[in-house]
Amino acid sequence: MNTPAITISETKESSQLPLVMLVDDSEIDNFVNNRILRRYEFTDRVLIYVSSPKAMEYLQNAEKDNKELPAVIFLDLNMPIMDGAMFLEKFEELPANIKDACKIVVLSSSGNPHDKSAMLSNKNVSSFFSKPLIKANLEHITIEIAKSKKQKTVTINGPKIAVAASSVMSTQKKTNKTSFLSFLGWPVPFNYDVSLK
Repeated sequence: MNTPAITISETKESSQLPLVMLVDDSEIDNFVNNRILRRYEFTDRVLIYVSSPKAMEYLQNAEKDNKELPAVIFLDLNMPIMDGAMFLEKFEELPANIKDACKIVVLSSSGNPHDKSAMLSNKNVSSFFSKPLIKANLEHITIEIAKSKKQKTVTINGPKIAVAASSVMSTQKKTNKTSFLSFLGWPVPFNYDVSLK
């Protein structure tokens, strides 16, 4: 019997992200992808949904219910009831703060190049990968997160000005969450913050 959602807690101090979400109707794919996420210490916790409407319901009620938002949503493309494209349409209707907090990565077993280009043309999709996840996919996502953290945009009397991460970070609590990058063998500057908090 399918469970609509399972929270798997794997607390590891060296994990990159506090929470990610897997949305896939295949329990086997969820099992494999969850193992890969844990193997490479990509996250502390994984929310697994075999029902995309239930996953959307979680996001729609997140603010009201004071729920933690996933930093990354791994979204299957082909699912019954609400497929990946319909999920993205509903996602677009969510408040901006929720959309900004969650990166969507589409996972698919489809080899159709049209599927990939259609998904990547959606502004809410950051990446598209074939199933199952592999270490290189997680490295790519880590780089994208680091890039998005490296530069912040602020508005001062109208024009947007890019502010270097070091000046933004001086006002934020710095955390040492660089061990995931070190684990991958990447050099990490001593003051670089890759946490999403």
